[in-house]
Amino acid sequence: AESTILENVLATLNEVRKLSLNEVDVVTFRSTNLRGMYKDGRILIARSLIADRALALRVLIHEVAHREGTDGAKSHVSEIEDIWESVASRFWL
Repeated sequence: AESTILENVLATLNEVRKLSLNEVDVVTFRSTNLRGMYKDGRILIARSLIADRALALRVLIHEVAHREGTDGAKSHVSEIEDIWESVASRFWL
């Protein structure tokens, strides 16, 4: 079930930003507060949230946006907004 959810979320995101399963690692973080991380060009996502499709999409969008900048940087925030706008427009427009 986890792999199906992850594949569906990646398919949604991949429509607006290229991201393959080969770039994503599902991990168990030591800290329960950590949901995702962008490290060395790879996206790490917490196994515990994969069952929640909306939360998995939220975290993946945030981490993909790190390709453009660090947390809080204007480029990072702008990329998050651009990705969400693109995803939403596919469903609402």
